[in-house]
Amino acid sequence: MIWRIKSIPISSKCTCEFLKKLTNYYNSCKVSKSKLGRIFLISTLIPYSLVLFLTVFFLYGKWKTLSEYETIRKNLKPLIQLTEIITNLNRLKSNFVLETYGFSNSTNCNLNIKKLIESLNSQIKNRQILLRLCNCKNIYLLEGEILQFLQNLPTDIPTFIHKTDNLIYRLNHYYLNLSSKLRIKNVADFARTFYFLNQQRTILEDFFVWNLVYLQEENPYVLNLYPYLKGLFIAYSDSYTILLDNRKLEEIYSNEILETAFIKSFLKNIYQNEELLLTDHNNFEKDFFEYRKFVTGEMVKIINDQITRLYLEIVLIIATAFVALVFFAFIHYRLYARGVSSVNRTLQILKYRSSYDTLTHLLSRREFHNFLFRKIPYETRKGEKWSLILLDLDNFKKINDTFGHDFGDKVLKHVANLIKKNIRNQDFAFRWGGEEFAIFIKGNKEEAYRLAERLRKAIETSPINGIKITASFGVGEYSGGNPLRFFHKVDQALYKAKKLGKNRVEIVND
Repeated sequence: MIWRIKSIPISSKCTCEFLKKLTNYYNSCKVSKSKLGRIFLISTLIPYSLVLFLTVFFLYGKWKTLSEYETIRKNLKPLIQLTEIITNLNRLKSNFVLETYGFSNSTNCNLNIKKLIESLNSQIKNRQILLRLCNCKNIYLLEGEILQFLQNLPTDIPTFIHKTDNLIYRLNHYYLNLSSKLRIKNVADFARTFYFLNQQRTILEDFFVWNLVYLQEENPYVLNLYPYLKGLFIAYSDSYTILLDNRKLEEIYSNEILETAFIKSFLKNIYQNEELLLTDHNNFEKDFFEYRKFVTGEMVKIINDQITRLYLEIVLIIATAFVALVFFAFIHYRLYARGVSSVNRTLQILKYRSSYDTLTHLLSRREFHNFLFRKIPYETRKGEKWSLILLDLDNFKKINDTFGHDFGDKVLKHVANLIKKNIRNQDFAFRWGGEEFAIFIKGNKEEAYRLAERLRKAIETSPINGIKITASFGVGEYSGGNPLRFFHKVDQALYKAKKLGKNRVEIVND
């Protein structure tokens, strides 16, 4: 026993104090040795019981979460397969138009409509996989429509495009319903990003085929359709970026996918050169396929990493429980309480760091999303009025380039302090990202406008080291409806303030 106590220097002092207290208790109360033994036995059985209880409690929670992740991993196949069906329908649409106009021998496209139809037939008929997540009977109707469509393809291009788009739209919404049934939120959110990705791909394919129709037939309908397709693409692209909580994928999407020649040309105007259109589209297809494959891999990786982590946590819990059962008698209650207190403090610190921006100490962008999509609609339904202020520092990149990033950080802290001084306790300030800030104010847009003007003047009249700083503002009042659409309206007001000369406040006109 002496050797075992010496081999654990952390708990030896606590053990000696514990035994000393027991001995004093024995001497003061004049109890028998057998009674002292019973007291010692009870004092050791209690922590042993506690360890067993905690082990079962944590194991149950981890095992339950693990089973949910395992279920999701098994059900990923129908989600991925639905995305592949949508992709192949888009390819069928473009290949049909190419073949109709006689581009079958073009080196810029890979036409094999027969194989595409065979692949789609095989995917649609696999009912059991598609129905694993949901017993919705409408998939049977949709399945029959797609099979009938593949057997009797329309002959004219406009009818073919519209019917294909209708099937893609319904398939994508069915995919959205399936992904919403995933019980773990971060996985469900990640799966839902494919909805916006598929919608973008469909819009780009529509642009490609209608642009080809325009070049072949000079159909004026295409010129009227182009602004609509462009607006839809921008909306789905913004939604995808906001919902995608993965910095690596965001960087690839922004720096590679959105920078492809096909998308950049699409956002400018329709193509006037047939060969260039085919070349850019062919290159885009390869890049987009690789990106979608990478996104799918990231989702699978997240789930596999979580499963691995949960297995390790379960092993760790069991190992910790075993060690605790052997050595818990030597650990003093105060040491245990101190450890619990330390864990709680660590959790509070982690919670703070996840909710606040480390530079400005304003609420983070993650908290802004929670506020925009949850709290604001809930408060509005109760009759409360809330308004949003978006502000962006003017010429901040020039400040960084001229005076350095340390000075830029100083400017951000200075502006954050001005925001804190000017808002009320019931208002909430966020750092949206970079030099952009957001404020949710409890009140109507007139109150928000007054606050924005006060902030604008405070920033303008508070130079740093002699350097004048200004900001542009967008203001809007939430009146219900889609929070994302409301955010984009305020963002457009901010963009308008920038466009009209900066250092000004613009209000959303309902």
